[in-house]
Amino acid sequence: MASNLTLSEVDISDILPKAPAGKQIMFLNQANGVAYLRDDDGNDISMTAQNEFLGVTTVNQLSDLPDAVGGKIEIGAPDGEDIAYQVSATAINLGSSTLINSTGSNIRIYGMHGQKSAFTSDSTDPLIEIINGSLAIDLIVLSNPNGNFFSMSGDGSNFLNATQVIFFGCQYVAQDISGTTAVNFFRCAFLATSAGGITFDGPHNQLTFSDNAAGSFGGFAGYSGKLINLQDATFNSLQIVGANRIFMQDGTTFLDGAANGANINAGGFAEVKDAVVIQEAGATTGVSIATITGQDDRWLLDGNNLADGVRNTRTVGDAMLDATAVISSTQNVYAPTGGTDWSFDLDQHFDVGTNGEVEYTSVTQRDIFITAGSTVEKSGGGSEILCSKISIDYGAGFILQDKTISCTQNGQPTPVESKGLFTLNQGDKFRVEYANTGSNADIEVSVATMSFFSVGE
Repeated sequence: MASNLTLSEVDISDILPKAPAGKQIMFLNQANGVAYLRDDDGNDISMTAQNEFLGVTTVNQLSDLPDAVGGKIEIGAPDGEDIAYQVSATAINLGSSTLINSTGSNIRIYGMHGQKSAFTSDSTDPLIEIINGSLAIDLIVLSNPNGNFFSMSGDGSNFLNATQVIFFGCQYVAQDISGTTAVNFFRCAFLATSAGGITFDGPHNQLTFSDNAAGSFGGFAGYSGKLINLQDATFNSLQIVGANRIFMQDGTTFLDGAANGANINAGGFAEVKDAVVIQEAGATTGVSIATITGQDDRWLLDGNNLADGVRNTRTVGDAMLDATAVISSTQNVYAPTGGTDWSFDLDQHFDVGTNGEVEYTSVTQRDIFITAGSTVEKSGGGSEILCSKISIDYGAGFILQDKTISCTQNGQPTPVESKGLFTLNQGDKFRVEYANTGSNADIEVSVATMSFFSVGE
């Protein structure tokens, strides 16, 4: 029999089936635009209620946050449990108040409108203060012209993770961050910072700064001071990687830290890779990387385009013999020149000894190409076969590398050239050695040079 009912007379939720046992199904009520979850008893729970059940607070206005006490709005859960804030409004003005997590919670704050959601404050205090807790923040704009964005201190187990955040208008982004296990900035923009960017203090485990932009865009002011200032802080791992695009104004610095690799703990590693750092139009005094160099222990600068001429890491060196050496020879026995007459012009990641032994000093394993050219002759004249080989000490004494043998036979000074590719680790050494294969007659080395460099740099 035909029904007199039409679909418009029925709430679509009334004809949805119950969820399977122990499960939930989700539907959208077209009448009020609210999403619901239906459980296996047929009960409907709005997503707002579900958010609250899962520890997610929806923020449509300032009153959705806890009341301020002494200018501080506590956003940490009372019991220290994890909590999240979904910012549904396009802008939440905190007035003179700021947010604080003093309960040890792990907090997530995220915008529901992409980067149109915003937290703003007029306070001179940090917009968000984290004490012995952690913060993940994404898809939001932050503005606090009179103060900083973050203050962070802890026992070494907390983290700060910012993703697709626009930092717009502040003194510092964060000043003297301390006691973290990880600080990460991904795909963020840094605009209109009045005093500086991010500064660090004390020990940390990890810093990652990836695919960010800083400078003046669309008529907005850029950053001031030093964007990343490590000061004397220490890290196990530090990566400034990806498509970071930094526009330097006069008087600004992209990265600064301690000399001679002091920011990186023994066994740790730091790299600045593929960054593009350029002077803004008319600017001449911006600095891309200060104090730190690509030759510092545990630092690698690779593939960067740095407008002020700071060099990427180079692993290169040379050595030359400054006086004729006479090698007391035993037939077919190789020996180095010895003595103290070797010098060098370049020794980046190498230590050239006056005895002609070269030590590789970088903590990074690299493939090193070595060329050793010499001019040799038999002492007293005569024609015998004289040979050279490169010898490598991997920690258990020098071992001749047969693949590098080069020989000559002539009655006058004649060149020989040994060369080869070797994988070296910190502390490995190499030198060139010579042998007379025809007799015990001494060998005179009137000219000797070595050049060596990392393949691929």
